[in-house]
Amino acid sequence: MDLKAGMKVRILDENAKGEIIEILENSRVSVRVDGFDYIYSSSDLIIEKQVDYASNNHAFNIQEPTSKPGGGTASDYNKKIKGLEKTIDLHYEELHPAKKHYNAYEKLNYQLSVFAKCFEECQEKKYKKLTVIHGKGKGQLKQEIYRFLSQKNVRFHHAPFSEGGATEVLF
Repeated sequence: MDLKAGMKVRILDENAKGEIIEILENSRVSVRVDGFDYIYSSSDLIIEKQVDYASNNHAFNIQEPTSKPGGGTASDYNKKIKGLEKTIDLHYEELHPAKKHYNAYEKLNYQLSVFAKCFEECQEKKYKKLTVIHGKGKGQLKQEIYRFLSQKNVRFHHAPFSEGGATEVLF
């Protein structure tokens, strides 16, 4: 890891962020956290990076049917169904298999950007329903999704099967 003075870092196993003040010998680093200087091993530090969640294009892929059962084209098939449905699981572990050390704020923003992209694609492709699995947890992701949906011209409600861990969006 190429550490330099002035870099913003997070400290593993601590809820702390700081700035590298000086690189010391033996893989030790002086870091200023909340106005105090501490010495850490370089292996205990994670470089803070500006993550551009909006440019992450691999998060979901909506696939249309390629043929109608018994023959025909995909467009013929799509015209005959009343509407397509999509389900997206926003559990962070499902979206981002690489076990990166993002804090809760970064994870939430990533989940919301994936949701927003999926929502927009479902609208463009004229989907009838989107089921969003956000989980029960503390409810922060659910609140943010509801805030997003309340600004759109859609209906939404708790998915009956989920006991509060999923939301159905009707286009």
